[in-house]
This record gives sequence, C-alpha cells and structure tokens, in this order.
Amino acid sequence: MSERKEHFFLFFFKGVPFHAEQFLHKARPAGDTCESFPFWCDERSRKSFHRERNSYMKKEKIKINLLLFLCTGLFLYALCHLWSDYRAYKEGEREYEQLQEYVSDEGDDSNDYKGDNMGDTVDKSMVTCPITVDFFELQKKNPDIVGWIYIPDSRINYPVVQGKDDQYYLHHTFEKKSNFTGSIFMEAECDGDFQSDNSILYGHNMKNGSMFGKLKWMYDVNYNDKADYLEHPYIWILTPERQIRYEIFAVREIRLDRKADQEVYLIDISAGNPGKDSVDKSAENLGKDSVDISAGNLGKDSTNESAGNLAKEKFLEYLQEQKSKSQYDTGVEVSDALSMLTLSTCTSTTEDGRFVVQAIRCE
Repeated sequence: MSERKEHFFLFFFKGVPFHAEQFLHKARPAGDTCESFPFWCDERSRKSFHRERNSYMKKEKIKINLLLFLCTGLFLYALCHLWSDYRAYKEGEREYEQLQEYVSDEGDDSNDYKGDNMGDTVDKSMVTCPITVDFFELQKKNPDIVGWIYIPDSRINYPVVQGKDDQYYLHHTFEKKSNFTGSIFMEAECDGDFQSDNSILYGHNMKNGSMFGKLKWMYDVNYNDKADYLEHPYIWILTPERQIRYEIFAVREIRLDRKADQEVYLIDISAGNPGKDSVDKSAENLGKDSVDISAGNLGKDSTNESAGNLAKEKFLEYLQEQKSKSQYDTGVEVSDALSMLTLSTCTSTTEDGRFVVQAIRCE
C-alpha cells in the first residue's frame, strides 16, 4: 500500500476508533502479504494507531462527561427553581387561607345584582356586603391594613394594605413575609380611607389564579370569550368604618409606554394640576404607573361653589373618557359618581401591558 493510502487510513479511522481494526482487516484482501499492506504489519504503525485512538477516545469521553454534567446541573437548577416556586405558591395560599378566619359570612349573595340584561335595576340602598371582617385582630397582625376587597363568587377575597412606597408589598405578603405572591396593596399616594377621586389597588397576575390572577378571566372578553361582566358586576371594599360598594363601568388592557394610557393612574382628577404629568414606575412589575395630581389653585379666584362644580365636571369628563375606551359597555351611568376604584394587574402578553378594571362608587 502506498504511503498516501496509509495516511488516509490513519486519518479516516481516527474518527471511528471502535471499528478501526475491523475495517482495516476487512480492507486487507485475503492472502495478502505484509509487503502489500505495510501500514498494518508494521509494529510501529500499529502502536501509533492505538495511541492516537486511545487519545481520541479519552478526549471524547471528557466531552461527553462534561456535557452530562452540564445537563444534570441545568436539570437540578430547574427542578430547584420549580420547587421553590411551588413552595412560595403554597406558603402564600396557606397564609391567605388562614386569614379567612377573620372573615365572617353574613349569608348568601341573593341581594347581589344578577340581572339577565343591562336594564335590570335593584334598590342599592338595601344591598349589604355578605361578609364582615374583624379589622381589630387584623390590625394587630399588620397595622398597614386599610381595607378588605371582596368580589362575590370569585377568588378575590383579600386584605388590602398600603405601604410607604409601592415596592415593599410587591414581594411581601400581608404578614410581611418575603414571597413573590405579594399582597393586594393600595397606591401609596392615595388616601387610605378610599376617599381619593381614584383609589388604585395593585395585585399580581398569579398563574394559579390567586391575587388578581382571575381578573382577565372574569372580565377580558379578548382573553376569555366566556367572560361575562354580569356575573361579577360589583366590587366590595370593607374598611374599619364602612362598607363601600363599587360598580364596574370599564375594563381594558393598556400599555405603560403609551402616554394616553397613563391617565388611568390619575389619583386626584378634580384637583386640576395639569402641569404635572411625570410617571412614577417604581412598581413596574405590577403596572404601577401613578400620576400624582396634587391640589391646584382652582378655587383662588372663584367661589367655593363654582370651584366645586368645575371639579365635578372635570371628574365626570374623566369618567366618560375612561368609559368610552372600555372593551364593552357595561350600561353603568357615571354621571352621579363621586369617586372610583381601579384594579390593576400585569398581563402575560407584553412587559408593559396592564389589565385594569374601573368601578364607580355606588352610594
């Protein structure tokens, strides 16, 4: 065999070391002499071939072991991450389930609005919240509690807290335990007694449906074609002093990167300070996009009555604008509204996407 053929065999069979000898023997014709096949008959060539084959196999084994080690590490990391998430979910659920002992059921929800069409009416003054809350005991656990949110026939039945900023309760539960479940919390700039023009509550869109994880399922017809506003038309807010009933008038998905959508998070709409339009995104994981419209100088050059009328007109104009942008018309009139409530949660479609539910105070 020529020197060129010998080098060819040596190069080719380095890539298939397990069968190299078999192939070499098959390649050698029966009865052929060592003179016609010097590559394999030469002792030095055979030893060189085995050395290179063994060296190749060791390198390949190292590569395979490293790959197996990497895959095993990634698998264990993912497993630990899933286990950590699962534990956090369960711990959060357990804590909020235990808080239900401070809630008493006052009876069924027969007085809740269950009309078959938008025109049905009820005597709202006769409707009372079907639950009561022991705020005295809850305040011992966390003095930051400002209320309790309850939507009949849903999983939304949680305490509402308000921190000094909008960061802490993003990842802390009601009992101030670190947990990505977080809490239902009120915008830090709002009045804690729900007397702001727009009281804003934030909650995570949890995959297991807890917190505000069911808002889109209940109200977003683009997300769930079976969503029906009439099944959950009211939101109850309970405070130590009163029970407040809100009626939903608008729902929609917004984007934080659109300036026109930032008006959803206006707080004191009727105060009028149009010059302040900066947006605080300190709680951007939840869609916190609060615009603080502080008290302006509306009443300086006018009587208190005219200033009040102007403030009310401004607020009603804002409500009409929000209603016009809703996914659908709930049939709720906003002309007599005195204040409103906004529920905000993130969406899974875009990082800047938020789903909001807006409701007016009934009484």
